[in-house]
Amino acid sequence: MRLRALFLMMGFFLRTYMENWLYFLMLYLVPLTYLVVVFVMAQGSLEALATGLTGFVVMVGYQYLLQTSASFISNMFEPQVFETYYLMPLSFPEILASFIAVTVFLISMPPVALCSLVLAWTVGIVDVPVYLAGIVLMYAFFVPLAVLLAVTVKRAMTLGSILSFSAIVLIIASPVFYRLLYVSEPYRALLLLNPLTHIVVVLRSGSGLQEGFPAVSSIALLTLMSSALWVLLWYKLRGGVFTIIERRS
Repeated sequence: MRLRALFLMMGFFLRTYMENWLYFLMLYLVPLTYLVVVFVMAQGSLEALATGLTGFVVMVGYQYLLQTSASFISNMFEPQVFETYYLMPLSFPEILASFIAVTVFLISMPPVALCSLVLAWTVGIVDVPVYLAGIVLMYAFFVPLAVLLAVTVKRAMTLGSILSFSAIVLIIASPVFYRLLYVSEPYRALLLLNPLTHIVVVLRSGSGLQEGFPAVSSIALLTLMSSALWVLLWYKLRGGVFTIIERRS
């Protein structure tokens, strides 16, 4: 019964946002446009193509797993939206699970899978386990971070400003559009403080591009950061976030 209610919640959520069909069109149109730009700018260079495609995967993860998930969840705290969720026979964690399922499986996975297939077909994925580890760690890092931001800030407008600013800082301060290998010190050390850099390092290592930093070290650092985020999220949710829903009879 709870599983059925969860699927009904996902259906309601999708119907609500599908009314704004232009929003969903842009979600998929922008990544496809970027893929075309990557192929044009690569000009036949396999290194440039692998650089652009792996950077694209990280950008999709940031935009859809972090920004979109956080925006959807923070929207719950708007008074007019809260009234709808209050009437549904689901707890707050179950509603969160429905949001995460939509953003992970229906919004982010299609472009990530498409890009990975293109990468495997054009350049080739040399080390499949390492590449898959990069994908898994990207999801494991962005999902708890999105929920933490949403349940902490709550106000959609404030969160939107924070995410817009962080996008500028994190994307620019990471080798998404270029090779870390060619960055000199001390800028290289600064880039390695960015978690997105380590996701890029692991994905490019899996596709045969070495960035001068061990992929094993990046995997270890991402695992530690992701674990810390999940622990913080558990602690945050344990204290009660949406208590009117959580304590109703």
